[in-house]
Amino acid sequence: MKKPIINYVWMQFEKGRIQPLPSHLFYNVQQNAKRYPARKFIVWVQDSAAIGPYHIPENVEIRTLDSIRGFSDMPVMKLNGEEYGWAKVDTARLLVIRHILENENCAAIYSDMDVPDVRVDASPLHLRLRKYGIAIGASFKGASFKGAKPSRKNIGKSSENGYIAFTNGTKDLLDLTIDACGQISDYGARLAVCDKQFEVISMWADAKGIANWQKCIASFPVLPPGGYINTKPKAQLRLAA
Repeated sequence: MKKPIINYVWMQFEKGRIQPLPSHLFYNVQQNAKRYPARKFIVWVQDSAAIGPYHIPENVEIRTLDSIRGFSDMPVMKLNGEEYGWAKVDTARLLVIRHILENENCAAIYSDMDVPDVRVDASPLHLRLRKYGIAIGASFKGASFKGAKPSRKNIGKSSENGYIAFTNGTKDLLDLTIDACGQISDYGARLAVCDKQFEVISMWADAKGIANWQKCIASFPVLPPGGYINTKPKAQLRLAA
């Protein structure tokens, strides 16, 4: 597999002010960067002030979303209102992946920050990207996540857009997905962009003759149950010197 670049997105504003990235989420960024020191990680934010006093590992970069081509031109980014927050974030993660593929010969991965281990060297991920050029994560069962090991026996969902990976070979599919997501009529629906994304991927898989795409392309067990909060003591979070 081509070298992977792992991307995170933080898009949150509260009452017109920048909401700092929570410590339990950045703790996961630090731990993944430590776990995979040869891999490059990028945290995309609206304003670098959101990072606060956290220590930035050597293999982690902080970039702003407005540096991405077409970011501000997406219709959903021009809407105001909390009800559009999820649609904005779901769109941003696709734009981030496209930006990376336009500038790097790599596998571009987006991961939610609540993923304790991005498993970037896992063989199921490599297999999907080599064969299909795309991989989609799946959550796995286990209320507390403590000691849980992802496996096919405890997958909770077959697909989840909290973990997405594309290669340069499937950039055309990514472009189609972004175009379709730019034509959604109601961005207020919680899963508007996510549902549209999977609709496009499903049609692409049918055209490619890929039967049961959610089992072949998706179902990579990497995500904890929704709402997972890292319970590590905040004292272990590294701060800038």
